[in-house]
This record gives sequence, C-alpha cells and structure tokens, in this order.
Amino acid sequence: FSELLADLLQKKIDIIISLGNLYLDQYKIGDLVKNGEWEEAIQSLKSILEKENSIGRIFLVDPEGAPKADFPPLPYSIQSFAFRDWYKGVMAKKSVYVSEVYKRSAEPQLNVVVFAFPIKDGDSIIGILGIQVLADAWLNWINELKITPESVIFVVDKNGHVVAHPGIDPQADIVDYSSQPDVRKLLQERASTEFIIDPEIGSFLSSYKLIPEHNIGIVVRVPIKTD
Repeated sequence: FSELLADLLQKKIDIIISLGNLYLDQYKIGDLVKNGEWEEAIQSLKSILEKENSIGRIFLVDPEGAPKADFPPLPYSIQSFAFRDWYKGVMAKKSVYVSEVYKRSAEPQLNVVVFAFPIKDGDSIIGILGIQVLADAWLNWINELKITPESVIFVVDKNGHVVAHPGIDPQADIVDYSSQPDVRKLLQERASTEFIIDPEIGSFLSSYKLIPEHNIGIVVRVPIKTD
C-alpha cells in the first residue's frame, strides 16, 4: 500500500515545487530580489495562492533569514528566521527543501510545512521564497487516498512528528509518533509491510515508506483482531 500512496503524495508535493519554480522563473524574481525590490517580487508571486488552494501563505527572506515581504501580510515580531528548519535546510541543500511541521510565528499561529526555494544569482543564494502549506491541506491530501473504510493513513515529518492524521486535529499541538515501532523504522529510511502488536497502540498491519528526498513519510495501518 505505502509504495503507491507515497507515489501519490509525491505528486502532490511535486505540484507545489513545480508551481514555485515556475513563478520564480516566469516573474524573474531573482532579478527583483537582486535589485532589492522585495515588495514587487511578492506582488508578482501572490497569484500562486489562487493557482493552488493548498498554499496558505508565501513570504520572502534575505540570505540571513531576515523577513522582507509576505502575502497575505501578517503580524510577527521575529527579526530573523535563521533558526528555522526550512532556512537551515534550504541553505545547506541549495535546492527546494520541505520542512518539518511546526507552529508558525505569525498570527494566527497555525501548524504548517514550508516549501523553501532558494533564489539564486549564479551559485549564490540571494533570497528564499517560502510557501506555507497548512497541516489541514496535508490532511485533505491523505483523505483522498483512503484504501479501506477501516484503514488509517497518516503523514510524519523527519522527526516522526505527525503532519496529518485523520484522528488528530491538524491545528492541535503537534504529536510525536517517533517512538512508535513502524514510524521508528520508517525514519531509518525503511519501507516495509509488517504486523504490529503493541499494548499501547493496538494491533494492526502497517505499511510504511519514507520519501527520502523530502524527509516525509507515509504510514498505512489496517486494524487486525488478535482474539
């Protein structure tokens, strides 16, 4: 199950990445950023929210992580986002990076995953485009993937934190599944299907797979009766 579902989830991720790259190229965002025209750049990019309804917000930061522009504009007090996983990831990878799930600083404080795109001048990163995808959108994606009425499909990030789960409010406190046996193995870049019998979380057939390029994992659990 997980192989097929991981491919379908990858296609959802690819849509966001393709749109981000298209807009960066089509509107010559690199030239605008190079000239310090951050507000013009964000205005050029804002229609991306109409193209893909899973995108909740976009923002631009400079190479040091200082915020320069966002849409829709929201209040926040942070002077630099250099501490964020998405900033560290895109600066190290120098290509599109999909972040861990986290509660954003801007009000309202929502659980999001950021797709971070490097804006380059030659080989140098001169800015970053961040595309926020709400945890709610990830839940909508997995709700489209139902296999059987009793199956439970959920997504975790590189830390084993739940990005989306049908039994968890996407805007509740982020839940850590890293100690659960199938998620623990998934985080070791394994893909498998196995029976899990655990006194705390129950008995089920679990199929899981990591999308290593983006550090996102998908798990399918089908309950089984043990009596």
